[in-house]
Amino acid sequence: MFTLRPYQRDALSALVAAAPSRQFLLLQAATGAGKTVVFCALARYYFTRWGMRTLVLAHRSILVRQAMDKLLCDWPAGEDGDGGRRPALGLVCASVSPRREADADVVVASPQTLKNHLDELPKVDVVVIDECHRVAPKNQESTYRAIIEAVLARRPGARVVGVTATPWRLGQGCIYGTRAAAGTVNWWERIDCRISMAELQRQGFLVPLRALSCPSLRGELAGLDLSSGDYSEAQLAKLMSRPLELDSAVKAFLEHGAGRSRCVAFCCTIAHAAMLARRFRQAGIAAAAVDSGRETFDNQSRLDDFKLGRLRVLCNVGMLTEGWDCPEVDCLLLCRPTMSPALYVQMVGRGLRPAPGKRDCLLLDLVDNVGRHGSPNAPRIVPGARAGEAGLPGQEPGERPGRPVCQWCGALLPEGARPAACPECQGPLAVVNNTRLELLEVDFEHVELWQARGEEVARARRERARQLAEQLREAREAAARAKEEAMARRLAGGRTFEARLVQMSAPAVHASSQGRLAGLSMVRCQLLFESAERPGGLIPVSLILDPEGAGAKSSGARWLSLLTRRFWDAFGGRRPLPRTCQDMLARWGELTPPATLPLKEGTKGFVNVQWPPEAKAGKDAKAGKGTKGTKAGKGTKGAKAGKDAGASQAPQPDAGKN
Repeated sequence: MFTLRPYQRDALSALVAAAPSRQFLLLQAATGAGKTVVFCALARYYFTRWGMRTLVLAHRSILVRQAMDKLLCDWPAGEDGDGGRRPALGLVCASVSPRREADADVVVASPQTLKNHLDELPKVDVVVIDECHRVAPKNQESTYRAIIEAVLARRPGARVVGVTATPWRLGQGCIYGTRAAAGTVNWWERIDCRISMAELQRQGFLVPLRALSCPSLRGELAGLDLSSGDYSEAQLAKLMSRPLELDSAVKAFLEHGAGRSRCVAFCCTIAHAAMLARRFRQAGIAAAAVDSGRETFDNQSRLDDFKLGRLRVLCNVGMLTEGWDCPEVDCLLLCRPTMSPALYVQMVGRGLRPAPGKRDCLLLDLVDNVGRHGSPNAPRIVPGARAGEAGLPGQEPGERPGRPVCQWCGALLPEGARPAACPECQGPLAVVNNTRLELLEVDFEHVELWQARGEEVARARRERARQLAEQLREAREAAARAKEEAMARRLAGGRTFEARLVQMSAPAVHASSQGRLAGLSMVRCQLLFESAERPGGLIPVSLILDPEGAGAKSSGARWLSLLTRRFWDAFGGRRPLPRTCQDMLARWGELTPPATLPLKEGTKGFVNVQWPPEAKAGKDAKAGKGTKGTKAGKGTKGAKAGKDAGASQAPQPDAGKN
């Protein structure tokens, strides 16, 4: 049984204390903190006290073996464990063992194998997910989701413990809380315990990190394809396999890593790793490459040679970022640009474990990963960040400005010559030399200070943008409401109010210019009203009168004839109505304007006069109709007589249409 370090005991206590109140627990432990030891101790705790069954999920065979080795160290053969029975340990991982032991007390499994044998899984009380940053969001289909749902279906109260050094996902942001990309749902509410890189360095459990970074490729990298979330591997390979870049990597190691015993180089592709290893050998440095295209025995042989010091430089492509431990590594060579903060932190973590005679670890960053992500202790994480597009504070996901931006706060920088400091956050800006390799010393304490300042400025900028967007939204909503209210008034007939007639202009014959009425002769006049309901001045109402009925005859505008009749009646004109415009002008003097008239408010501030309805006549004297059996304009002499009689009834307001 191994002894826990103080911070590991604290992490165990924090998880145990949080378990009664939350189902999903999250431990963030920096690379080298011994997170495998912590979750093995957690499995031991629950088994020895309550006989609970634990399932450990690890996505790579090396992690499966690592977890099983730690469990065997914690429970040696023959040991019963705190006075109770020794638990049965089982494996479900096709690449490690052909046997499936899913019914054991503590099972270590790969999700790829277990997903096909979920029916063999008994009730599980605790699920531990190693490298849980690989778990897709809760609302997306995935192997992990299928396993979690199967476990909770059998044991609804089971606890799910996520363990990772990097609780972030490219394209998602944080895997906990609400800081995730739009449309994604996180499994974990918060981090229950965090063991930081800086804390372990202060306690001496990790060595200090010395870094040299080169921003010279920043301009060329900005033009690469990011459609998959990270840089295109094909484009990266073409860029980083150029003789200039290969020679620069060897030169940087010879100049700055001369006293280093073991260096791990992170490459873009298998071909790139092989070419870089060849360049090192040509320079007289023992080097080799490991990658997924080689036989396992071949890779393991090279790893052993490296650990024993027979190789000084080991080039790899995605082989050594997770689950591989070699404390003797004292130099890291980053030749693989990435927009993933998790990958960046994982690469840096490979060199921080302490070893005899090891003072620190040298980071040679040839591809500006430090400038892109900041301190590995607290890298920049933007919700929904997708590569460098949103990897800077203050930028929206998917935004990729054409102009340079501040690496601290994400502000757009002025065109032309770059200033020495950002105009917004005052953070120092690196002077990019595109013509030669220039490695600059990095002070991570200052980096974290400027990073915090930049994030503060970016938050303020985002808040201002949010407030402006809110004001614009409110203005649009107010305009929409006003439009809806105006439409509602129109549909409801508008507001009606009484107004005093102040003035009526002299009439004039007017040739209309509107649509189908164009060219027709009308009589035009203007009425001016005032009302307490519409303060602020006189209310003008223009009248177009059609005594000749020209509008109805030419375009069917019968409403003009109706308006004319109602106006004439309301102003006291005698019947019969004038038949021509000149006749109306001649008889205008017989009108007596009323003192008040009702006005009706329509849309866009227009008002119309609510004319009193015409007086109703007898049924048989309606305009254009005779008596029963004698319709106007039909057949008999009596019918014609009836029509003439109807037209001659001057006192009847409905006699004839005008």
